[in-house]
Amino acid sequence: MRAQLTSRPKAPRARLPRGRDELALVCRAIADPTRRAILDLLSRAPRTTGDLAQRFPTTRFAIMKHLRVLQEARLVVVTRRGRERWNHINVVP
Repeated sequence: MRAQLTSRPKAPRARLPRGRDELALVCRAIADPTRRAILDLLSRAPRTTGDLAQRFPTTRFAIMKHLRVLQEARLVVVTRRGRERWNHINVVP
């Protein structure tokens, strides 16, 4: 018979005050070099997701995940034009 591993119960996560929670999202977003490079490109001009994906040696899906993190941190705003998603840097987060 195999011994069952018991997992320790997770401690409840402390909620940060709203401003600190948002700061944590921003810090997490800019911690990754790829996301910083995306922000640098978007600071020059809005770009489609496909255009951004072509500029990095990774998959389109990986870029979409990076963009989602940047959106959650309110650093990037996405607008849709037909089938294209235009990514803009959020100048007033």
